[in-house]
Amino acid sequence: LLALDPTAPSCRLKLADLQLQAGQSAAALQTLRAAHAVRPQNADTETALADALAEHGGTKEAVALYRDAVRLDPSAVTLRDKLAVMTGAKPVLDLAPETPEAPLLAASASAAAPGASAVMLLDEGRTVVYPDFATLTRYHQIIKLLDQSAVDRYSEYPLARMTSTSEATVESARVLKADGKIQDVTEDAGSSSVSFPSLSPGDVLDISYRVEDYHRGGLAHQFWSSWTFSETGGPSRLSRYVLITVPGLALSMQNHGAIPPPSVHDIGGWRVREWRLADIPARPSEIMAAGPLDSGMWLDASTLTSWSQVVDWYEGLSAPRCVPDAVVRAKAAELTKTAKTDTEKIQALQAYVARDVEYQSSPFRLSAYVPTEGKEVIRERYGDCKDKAALLTALLAAVGIKSDMVLLSPRRYGLTPYLPSPRFSHAIARVQTAQGPLFVDATAADLEFGNLPVDDQQVPALVIAPATTALSETPLLPLDTAASEAAYAETLNADGSLHGTLDWTLAGRLAWQMRLALRQVPEAKHEEMMHSLASFLLKSAVCDTDSLDHAADPNLPLLFHFASHTDHYGTPAGSFLLLPLPWSTEAEESSVAALLSEPARTGDLEAASSRARTRAVAHIRLPAGYAPQELPADVHQETPFGSFQTHFEFKAGLLTATYAEDLTAMRVPARDVPQYAAFLKAINDETARQIVLKKP
Repeated sequence: LLALDPTAPSCRLKLADLQLQAGQSAAALQTLRAAHAVRPQNADTETALADALAEHGGTKEAVALYRDAVRLDPSAVTLRDKLAVMTGAKPVLDLAPETPEAPLLAASASAAAPGASAVMLLDEGRTVVYPDFATLTRYHQIIKLLDQSAVDRYSEYPLARMTSTSEATVESARVLKADGKIQDVTEDAGSSSVSFPSLSPGDVLDISYRVEDYHRGGLAHQFWSSWTFSETGGPSRLSRYVLITVPGLALSMQNHGAIPPPSVHDIGGWRVREWRLADIPARPSEIMAAGPLDSGMWLDASTLTSWSQVVDWYEGLSAPRCVPDAVVRAKAAELTKTAKTDTEKIQALQAYVARDVEYQSSPFRLSAYVPTEGKEVIRERYGDCKDKAALLTALLAAVGIKSDMVLLSPRRYGLTPYLPSPRFSHAIARVQTAQGPLFVDATAADLEFGNLPVDDQQVPALVIAPATTALSETPLLPLDTAASEAAYAETLNADGSLHGTLDWTLAGRLAWQMRLALRQVPEAKHEEMMHSLASFLLKSAVCDTDSLDHAADPNLPLLFHFASHTDHYGTPAGSFLLLPLPWSTEAEESSVAALLSEPARTGDLEAASSRARTRAVAHIRLPAGYAPQELPADVHQETPFGSFQTHFEFKAGLLTATYAEDLTAMRVPARDVPQYAAFLKAINDETARQIVLKKP
């Protein structure tokens, strides 16, 4: 290979490695010198030569090469430790030595926590921020698994990579079995996670890894990070975070929860901040809990002083991708050739990006920050959230419509914003229309035009536009953007059997969610799914025929039609017949019961996914001679979380029952959860009532 291409440094590096394995160190050194001569400005070549020189006593030359390699590749953070050792200095992280693991492992056999699924015996992170803002963090976790849920949770252990530029390297990954055996899976670890096969309750995980990072471009000389002290699923015996910086680093820090001040020491030209918390209770695992950023104890840090810096940085990266080129202009013209208004143009372009460009899931902060060129996305027909947002922005610009990219994190992460930094996980677009700004999530393929996933509503967002100086909040859409209507036309027989039809209409977000579910159902299972739906909507119903309209058009409501029968719907008792209302479901009853049985709530309740408008009407033809013994009184209840009302009429053998429900809450404060649960229970009690029919 070298004869074919004498300038290829990779071949010389491989040859030198083989020579070292064969014990030919002098030949390897000669090969590395030749590689360096060919590529003197290559950090990998300089590092390999420096390593060989260090082994052969060439300290002075090795130090010079290490220094030059750091200059050429600041992201190769471990070179700094080699340089420190060669010059007789301590590696910077040794200013705060790691916690000895032997005592913790010795105590692991007796570690227990009643009601917990795991115990975090050690959760440690030590970060050094070098003067050029390269960072190195060493993590060490020791976790005892107490039950099967912990086994399931930790079988795939994610590494704490915070950005797309970071690199994680596992240094040790072991399983200490209850019988004393040790399974070492270090060699099988990946760059983003560690797989632990064959875990069992009672096992202890011991994981050590390092993460190196170096930001380039507009944020090259900035630092941001966070550390979470409390864990869900179990207590933490010791959570320790160390941050080592130069003394003069201007750093904003913010505590969330009762975190005591750190100890601070200046040692050898470095400032060492250390937080050490012991015996931290588990973060409560509560029903419909708010996102992790809204609860627990965590620390936030950033050197960025304003959101304008983040806007300027990302505008520099994304703006070229938001300018239409010839391919984008041609595609925009093709898609809007029949559109007569701006609204029709926006709708056509949004539909193309959402449906024809396949979504490739990749969290914003862990993907390359620069969006893919629009012409490439059009050619390949797939992209992640930022690729879709940028393409939509470029397509709109091609037809003269102004729009901007928007960075946010969905509600499931929490509503508490980070300090200024690029820590977002999603990208959408904001379109300027005559009616005002329209937020568009182009990853929501089957969502109607003008709607927005609830995960994107009322969350802190950063609009990438020159005038942006602060975070704003995405809009809360009207309640009817998530709507359900059910119309029952049934006939009840004296033996309690029931037959009739049900028309069920889903609109907006509810139709979108159902379309997503329908996509997951194989064609062969479609009929089975429809029958299950019929039984869910009318308890114990057996579906006779069914149909579905508008499944392929997200801008139209989904229309289900069922004809069904139920052999034992009503309950005969002599001259009486008990008739349940058709819209009662066991699933709702069980979820409310779980919420009511929960101990004192500590965190807010996230109710956004339940926010919807529901309407139902049931026309039930009663068997001859039967009439309600007493027609139920109308019920109407208004609360801060929504309302519901019922109405009943009986005329000429036909019982008509109507039900209207509005669930309006997005987030319920912890103190109001009992009141919210009582409201849900009132709904369940009302919809679960049975009407007593009597035949004279």
